[in-house]
Amino acid sequence: MKALSVLAVTAVVRRDADVLLVRQRNGVWDLPGGMVETGEFADEAVARELREETGLRAGPPFRLLSVVQLRNPGAPPPGLLTALYFEVTEHHGEIRCEDPDGDVLEAEWVPVPEAVVRLSANGAAHVREPAVDCLTRPGAEVTFRRWPGGRK
Repeated sequence: MKALSVLAVTAVVRRDADVLLVRQRNGVWDLPGGMVETGEFADEAVARELREETGLRAGPPFRLLSVVQLRNPGAPPPGLLTALYFEVTEHHGEIRCEDPDGDVLEAEWVPVPEAVVRLSANGAAHVREPAVDCLTRPGAEVTFRRWPGGRK
C-alpha cells in the first residue's frame, strides 16, 4: 500500500473560562476535529467538524495555534499526518452532537484546568501535548511539533 499524506484539523473553542471538549467513543476526551476531505480547505474542514461533532457553527477567520506532523506507518493508510490546531473565536448555536461517523458521543464546556486534566489522560503524546499546550499558552506564537521527537 502506498504511503499517503493526510491533513487533519482541530478546533480550540473557548467560552469565557471554559473550553469545548468532545468525548470519543473510546471514552477519551479531546478537542473537536477530524480529517480534511479531498478538495476541502482547512478552514472549511474545521468549521464542518465543529458543526458535526458539537452542533456549533463557526466561520473564519481562525488563528493557527499549532502544527503537528507524525509519521504513522501502522495507520490505514500508512503515511504522514499533518494536524493543524485552530483557535475558533466566533461561534454560535447550542451543543448537540451530530457526528455522522459516530465517533463522538458528547460535547461539553469544561473549565480550562479540568480540560487539561481530561486531555492529559490521552495516551497519545502527539495528540495530548499540543492540545494541552494550546490551552495553557493562550496568545502564544504558533508552535511546530514533529513526532517522534516532540517540539523541533
